[in-house]
Formats: sequence, structure tokens, C-alpha cells
Amino acid sequence: MAVGLVTVPDGKFSRIWTTFSENGAVQWLRDGSMLVHEWDTPESLTYFRLQVNGTAERLGSLPRPVTNSMVSQDLKKVFVLTRDYHGDAWVSKVVR
Repeated sequence: MAVGLVTVPDGKFSRIWTTFSENGAVQWLRDGSMLVHEWDTPESLTYFRLQVNGTAERLGSLPRPVTNSMVSQDLKKVFVLTRDYHGDAWVSKVVR
């Protein structure tokens, strides 16, 4: 995953950070930095605060398999969606 910036007046692109990841997302924060959501595996999510100059600070990882998450712009609240999958439930037998 590569994160870059495009300056609107001249259309100039500059890459500011690169990392290996299965998937990722970026959101602007109130202080002008960015929050990077990096799926380092298909189910594990790690957060980084990324400055425009390319400095990245690891904020932490979620300890469970994650389907989706939302983080407040002040980094005080995180909504996390997890899934508890039981693919073999159809072979179970209910006994009364």
C-alpha cells in the first residue's frame, strides 16, 4: 500500500509512505495528519498516524479478527465490527 498526496493547484503527486498490507484505508484527522487503517493480514488491523512529511507512528493493533472499523477524528473512540463465524453449524444435531 502506498499513500501519496496530490497538490490541487499544480496536480503534482508525491508518495509519502509505503508499507506491505492486504488492504488499507486512510482518513484525515483534525490536526492535519492522517489515520492509516492497515490490514497486515486479511483479518488483523493496525492503526498508524501519518504526518504529511511521511513520519508514521504506530498507534496499535486490534486483538481480534476485524471486519470493519470506524475511528473518531480525535482518536478517542473506535467502533469495531467483528464476526464469530461457525461454518460447521449445519452439521450440528439438536438433541432435546
